[in-house]
Amino acid sequence: MIVPTLDAAIFTRMLEGLESRLAPAGASLVYSATGYDLDRETRVVRNLIEKGVDGIVLVGSCHRKETLKLLREHKVRFAITYALSEDDSIPSMGFDNRSGGALAANYLADLGHRHLGVIAGVTRDNDRASGRLEGFLAMAERRGISRSSVVVVESPYEFSRGRAAAKLILNQNRNVTAIFCGSDVLAVGAMRGCKDAGLNVPQDISMIGFDNLDIAEYLTPGLTTVDVPARLMGEQAANYFLADQHSLDIHARVELETRLIVRDSTAPAKDRQ
Repeated sequence: MIVPTLDAAIFTRMLEGLESRLAPAGASLVYSATGYDLDRETRVVRNLIEKGVDGIVLVGSCHRKETLKLLREHKVRFAITYALSEDDSIPSMGFDNRSGGALAANYLADLGHRHLGVIAGVTRDNDRASGRLEGFLAMAERRGISRSSVVVVESPYEFSRGRAAAKLILNQNRNVTAIFCGSDVLAVGAMRGCKDAGLNVPQDISMIGFDNLDIAEYLTPGLTTVDVPARLMGEQAANYFLADQHSLDIHARVELETRLIVRDSTAPAKDRQ
């Protein structure tokens, strides 16, 4: 299993799902982090192939051509997670990140929010971050909110960066009444950034995250977030790798659904003009 990061338990649930199916079958799980570096991912893939692994789980649909070439040339079974591949020849167990972003925008529009901000993950070489951002902006536009009016800041998935990004958004437009974050990690930091700016969540500004990490439920206020079926995704990926040659096609593409978990960090819009 190759993940972009091991920080903040973002991929822990998926790893647990994989392990829950692989271990009883006598298979061992080895994982490595790439720091969101696709060139490093290629090197890791080459190293794992040289060590004789039977299969490799990747995150997202954006990879170097050399990475996929290595996997195919050495006939190593592989699949992507956290996204759905547009290439039918690439097995995938994931979800539509655009739909997840759209859920957030639609809900905020329902609450009357018109002045929006987004703290997206770094979109370069990251189809998940770009998909969530695009889904949010497209739905906001459908709800009558101009794309150009949405304040967008891209940030690495770190608590401190979310805090700083929230301040940047508020400096650009003090009238923003809601912020959508591309991960719960960013949202936790952004909540602190809003507090630093003298704004209370959700009384003055609403906040939505993405992932539904364990921390989201235990924050005060609890974080409204887009739930990712991470453990189930891991289980489905394991099913694919454990399948025999005759049943591979059955497990080669599994589309999972995201859903909005509404907690206390969102409220109807309050005009601060």
